[in-house]
Amino acid sequence: MVLTSVGCWFVGIALFSVYIFSQMIFSWMFAFFPIPYIVGILWVTYAFSLTIVFDRKEVLLLILRFLAFTLLFGVIAGLISGYVLSNIRNFQMQLVVIVGAVSVVFFVRQITQNKLFWIFGETKDYEKPFERALQEIDFTKGREDVMHDITEALRVYMGCSGIDILVTDDNFVMQTVFSSIDNTNRFDTTVSAFDYLINKNIQVLFQTELVTKYEYEEIRPDLNVIFSKTGADVMVFVRDNQRIIGAFALGKKSNKSEYGTYDLNVIKSFYSYFFLVIYYLRNIAKQNIVMTVDREVEMSDQIISSIQGAVEKIESKQIEIDSLNYSAYKLGGDFIDFLRLSENRYFFLIGDVAGKGLSASMSMVILKSVLHTFLEESQDFKELVVKMNLFVKQNLPKGTFFAGLFGIVDFSTGSVYYLNCGIPLMSMYISTYKNAIEIQGEGRVLGFVKNIKPFLKVRKIVMNPGDVIVFTTDGLLESENLRGDRFGKDRVSSILTESNAQPAKEITKAIYDRLNDFVSSELQDDVTILVFKHTGQ
Repeated sequence: MVLTSVGCWFVGIALFSVYIFSQMIFSWMFAFFPIPYIVGILWVTYAFSLTIVFDRKEVLLLILRFLAFTLLFGVIAGLISGYVLSNIRNFQMQLVVIVGAVSVVFFVRQITQNKLFWIFGETKDYEKPFERALQEIDFTKGREDVMHDITEALRVYMGCSGIDILVTDDNFVMQTVFSSIDNTNRFDTTVSAFDYLINKNIQVLFQTELVTKYEYEEIRPDLNVIFSKTGADVMVFVRDNQRIIGAFALGKKSNKSEYGTYDLNVIKSFYSYFFLVIYYLRNIAKQNIVMTVDREVEMSDQIISSIQGAVEKIESKQIEIDSLNYSAYKLGGDFIDFLRLSENRYFFLIGDVAGKGLSASMSMVILKSVLHTFLEESQDFKELVVKMNLFVKQNLPKGTFFAGLFGIVDFSTGSVYYLNCGIPLMSMYISTYKNAIEIQGEGRVLGFVKNIKPFLKVRKIVMNPGDVIVFTTDGLLESENLRGDRFGKDRVSSILTESNAQPAKEITKAIYDRLNDFVSSELQDDVTILVFKHTGQ
């Protein structure tokens, strides 16, 4: 309201001055005199519709910056222009002098602003250092360090005086797992208020919104209890599909200022980090997994082996399946997964997670868990990939991408349906032609664009007895020997042609052994190989 009042005052005074001037020179402009009042009424109406309180200190500093860096130099430029117009009669000369002089004035203004901006207290510019702090959270250290790091970032950069982290358990009870002010709370997430938050996709809620917005009338009592017990001014609700899996309760700011639109935009921009912390605390940092995560610095390959060990075993007489997953630095993002759809049909996935701000292995765990959830919800193969892409784009840190292949294999018919979203090689040995060919398919790496659907095309191949398909990630093809030569696709095709008569397990071993012989040193990248062979039975 303070900003609105000041804005209306400036607009009114400015336009009233124009009116006085016009009465002396252009009387016909009298008809436009009501405009400032109309603008003022519209501005006030908009102000009353706002539900987030302005920080008075920021408003005052904003006005000072406007006066010092905009109005002052604008007046100087105007005076110069007026002097030129009054004393120089040649139009072309007027134009040259005015453009040159005004350019110099605003060049000086830019330098002055850069040098003196700190004097007027730019109090809210914490977005970039806050993002760096979030990116530096190390999920391999364990839950206590993770909770400390994110709450410390909120305290230092956003100025939160108190912070609670709440996680929802398997009984739909959201309870405190961390509190900087020693709160201990439990909330039932089956009440209608949480259903409303999910249906309306509300991620961030200010207490001022809860008080002033009529749409919260029916659920206000339940939400008021949460705000009251946690002492929060802002609640950040974290959802996973159709469940609220946790929340951050942000207390009042230490400098007594109010949370504003800038804070709201920052929270929404980095919502993925809030999601990751809650997801990690709820699904990964449990008692049976904490040991693996806490010792990851020394024994980090355990998380990879435990995940790969959890892959569903497939036994089929028609199609043999074998796979290999090697993690070069024990924190790899390559993985393979199989999920049974029916007696003869399985969903499979091979892929590679890459990105910043979170270890690749942790991203892998999260994606595998989300995939299982989406498979239960979605019957459409393409829609599943669309959902996965949206999850990577919105819920994993900026710069995280997933290159993978999604497929369905039908053992009864030998059919393989697939969407290739970025794996570099899908090679098939066709027994009738005695040759290996590439069957890449079309798609796009997940996480680059928000809507991936237009780029997806489901392909189908039918395997006949003796046919072999090899899927690999980029680590195999890009591995180099001492001379800098890459292993490449041609070597894979050659090995496939030579060893096609062998069982699937032997074909996998042949590719991997040939790779090690080629490199003649320790592998520097993750390597994942998946082999299908039609036995003819």
